[in-house]
Amino acid sequence: MKKILMIPMLATGLTTYAQQRSMEDFEVIPFIGYSESTYYGDKVSIGDETPSYSLKSSLNFGVKENYYFNDRWFMVRDIV
Repeated sequence: MKKILMIPMLATGLTTYAQQRSMEDFEVIPFIGYSESTYYGDKVSIGDETPSYSLKSSLNFGVKENYYFNDRWFMVRDIV
């Protein structure tokens, strides 16, 4: 049981150390996203009326830029 708990703890410790940033680092991160919604329309459930449901989907993509002032402060800019 002790080994089962220690292996993930050691792996987490190694990966968090790898994520440290130094002063004036700059990152560019591309991203792609997809979302769906089933509620669409102006009707609201009042009395006998039922709301209008249909599937709406959207695809978004862009670039995220991170600039690190130091190890604690950074600025994020998204271009979608």
